[in-house]
Amino acid sequence: MKRPDVIIPVYKADKKLERMLAMLLQQTILPAKIILMNTEAEGFTAEDLRQRVEKIAAKYDSNRKDTVEIRIGRVQKKDYDHGGTRNLAVRRYSDAEFFLCMTQDAVPADIFLIEKLLQCFQDEQTGAAYAKQIADENAGFTEKYLRLHNYPSASLKKTKEDKERLGIKTYMISNTCAMYRRSRYDELGGFVTDTIFNEDMIFGAALIEAGGAIVYCAPARVYHTHNYGLKAQFQRSFDLAVSQTDYPEVFRQVSSEREGFRYVKGGAGYCLSQKRYGDLVKFLMDAAARYAGYFCGKHYRMLPKRAVLACTLQPAYWQKKKGWNDTAAGENGKAAGERAKNRQAEDCKEKNVENTETHEEVLAELHKLELGALKAFLALCERYGLRYYAIGGTLLGAVRHQGFIPWDDDVDLAMPRADYDKLIELVKSGEAEAFFDGKYRIESWQTDKDFKSYFAKICSEEAEIYEELLEDKTKRRGYLIDLLPIDGTPDKEAARKVYYAKAMGLRFLCGTANVYTGIRTSRPKWEQAVLRAVRALRLYRLIEVKRVYRAMDTLFRKQDAEHAEYAGTLTGAYKTKEIVPRRFFGETYDEYSTWDFEGITLRGPKLWEEYLTHMFGDYRCLPPESERKVHYKPYILEKGKDKV
Repeated sequence: MKRPDVIIPVYKADKKLERMLAMLLQQTILPAKIILMNTEAEGFTAEDLRQRVEKIAAKYDSNRKDTVEIRIGRVQKKDYDHGGTRNLAVRRYSDAEFFLCMTQDAVPADIFLIEKLLQCFQDEQTGAAYAKQIADENAGFTEKYLRLHNYPSASLKKTKEDKERLGIKTYMISNTCAMYRRSRYDELGGFVTDTIFNEDMIFGAALIEAGGAIVYCAPARVYHTHNYGLKAQFQRSFDLAVSQTDYPEVFRQVSSEREGFRYVKGGAGYCLSQKRYGDLVKFLMDAAARYAGYFCGKHYRMLPKRAVLACTLQPAYWQKKKGWNDTAAGENGKAAGERAKNRQAEDCKEKNVENTETHEEVLAELHKLELGALKAFLALCERYGLRYYAIGGTLLGAVRHQGFIPWDDDVDLAMPRADYDKLIELVKSGEAEAFFDGKYRIESWQTDKDFKSYFAKICSEEAEIYEELLEDKTKRRGYLIDLLPIDGTPDKEAARKVYYAKAMGLRFLCGTANVYTGIRTSRPKWEQAVLRAVRALRLYRLIEVKRVYRAMDTLFRKQDAEHAEYAGTLTGAYKTKEIVPRRFFGETYDEYSTWDFEGITLRGPKLWEEYLTHMFGDYRCLPPESERKVHYKPYILEKGKDKV
């Protein structure tokens, strides 16, 4: 069989290139030429590359019957082009019947790589064949899963008839390690030039549409790993989407989004089945970064040049892109911005018309409902000896206002784990219902099928309450009282940090599963970005939320809530800040302070001042007026009326 040429673009060569060349020089079928297209870089010239290569060749190629010619071509950095540089190598230096394109970070896994790829061309329909990529041992879960997803264990021949079944993967071919039949390459005009990405897949599309075939050759293997962070993944996906947008005649025929969903569904499902919750969070963050980059790349023509340069992994491409300037890039974006300003002006007009008194009246009506529910709950606690504490804003309101904080919208109570469990049993048995006279009821994930919270809540049976989250106008069911369990934590700081990490990972999964109910701006920006991507892709359908609640239950119940050095409500809004020295509640949970709350006597932590200082700092001072606001706009639906 004829020997192929190998073409490798090189930029600042590292040890991986040396390992690759060593493996290429030990193949069962040697390449005729190895053509290195060196992009000049400061501190590393073609002469530097030549010296390295000669050392490797002297070691592995000296006793061979068939020698390997090594050619080094020079490319200026400003002239590098994914397709153009490879075309230059093929047309100027190669005369072989087949040529193999590789990248400098792809290392053959064994000595049979070239032999296995050449076997694919015994079928005359085959115009290209590409190798299986294997992640390095030190790669993370996301990178390993990506390789397994895109490069399965079975080989595959792809033709035009497979487009409906395979979608975008019909055209898939990777110049990380792909061999081409020279005659088909010439017939189709080679690789496209002036593209930021995907020169290989665009060629693959042309080959498929011309009646040829692409073969994925699983026995031909290379080690290849990208250890990208979230920013780099965003940028790489942005560039990928730009190339698809610039070649709609190719990519509109096949679906990229469908394949993306299959990838995320498979990865998330695997993590859940193996209870790898930490990997799941990282995987979803990576997927969100990819989707966000892809979405921006699809709409890059609406972005100003500065935004595009911030989003891309290859700014040099944009500097030389023909017809690319701020005016062209930002024209559509400017128009969109004007439309957004007009919409904002209209929103402001509507808000100015809104009756502030009406909103205050609704909040007062909400407080009235909450007081009724609170009285009934306290009677239940008195009857069954259930211990509880007012916490958070409710305790602050009792101390500072002797009732509700005027702009607060719910009641927060906490119960030691043993008492909380007893409460849930009372709800299950129906004994709790007698105290609420059909006006209120306690809901929990253990007792209500569609309940969307780990901790229990009290709702109204006479009025439907809905929350409109101010940040995204999502309406969801509202509740009157939050009932949170008090759990202990490990005493040792290191163990406590691990415990927190597990708990926060599970909390994030809960937020992911319930993301369609709304996204609060109080979340960190990275969480908001991930959750918006999850919602856009409908990935929440992959997570069984009650399974996550059970995992949280198992984690929390391992701790001793009665005797731990630190305890608190880790599922509350303030997360780990709600974990305090257990002595704040008293030597035992039978100790407490008492407070007047709108004419009702409420219990608070024994060391209430230390608790409030820990949570709020100088709790006696009112916050600035700009911070005196509810988290959501309440709606109360009663007897057919809508109060807003």
